[in-house]
Amino acid sequence: MSVGHSYWTIIMGILCGVIADLIQSKAGRAKILELRRGQLAYAVFSLWCVSPLIPVFYDADSYFSKIAESWSADYAADMRAIFPAVGHCRLGGRHFPYRTDRSPAGDTRQP
Repeated sequence: MSVGHSYWTIIMGILCGVIADLIQSKAGRAKILELRRGQLAYAVFSLWCVSPLIPVFYDADSYFSKIAESWSADYAADMRAIFPAVGHCRLGGRHFPYRTDRSPAGDTRQP
């Protein structure tokens, strides 16, 4: 996809939009719009914004190598430092352990 977004952006945009619409309209049964439902629907729809980061959780090495190719190696290294290994991720029944030995240059903390 363009601008560094993966196909997850389209999937999450559609999914969050449909769910938000179901919340706002009470699945088509609402006669009037309610403020609280509108706020909740907006919050749910806004979750699509994290979709470009989904690949960080299941294929971080490939994601950061693509970032390094399209932007720069320094940018990819800085981005990897912002998203350090935070533990483990379970996606689709598979277990994806993160490596915890990645630390930013100059960081003296022990992982």
